[in-house]
Amino acid sequence: MPVGHMMRTLRDALVLCLLAAIPVGITGFLHRDLVLATPPISQGEATLEMTRQWGGRVLWLDARSQKKYEKEHVPGALSLNEDRWEDSLLPVVEGWTKDKMIVVYCNEDSCDAGEDVAARLRKEMGWTNIYVLKGGWQAWKQAQGGR
Repeated sequence: MPVGHMMRTLRDALVLCLLAAIPVGITGFLHRDLVLATPPISQGEATLEMTRQWGGRVLWLDARSQKKYEKEHVPGALSLNEDRWEDSLLPVVEGWTKDKMIVVYCNEDSCDAGEDVAARLRKEMGWTNIYVLKGGWQAWKQAQGGR
């Protein structure tokens, strides 16, 4: 094959690759929030996607204040926070079974109440399938369209 023909073929292939990269780059730029929006989770955390996969095996626990729980909460969630621990623990124990995944949530990632409730349940009850919802209540609300 002549060198000139090979160079033209190589040039044409390079041009096609560059042309194909343009829409990929534009799509990546326009949808970068989808790529960057899912940071890795820590041990003991669960994402909403994970909880959806668990389906009806999730026991939701709201670690926020009673006032916030009464205003709105994840459907079926039970209230369990440090302030009302003794009063609220019995319904949690009654709702728990070995196959349940307990998912505790608070206002957002920076709220320690969810972590505190999860740690206390692990310590006092010896339960292991306990997770803290990544993004907390705000993640739930956002997934519901901010309703």
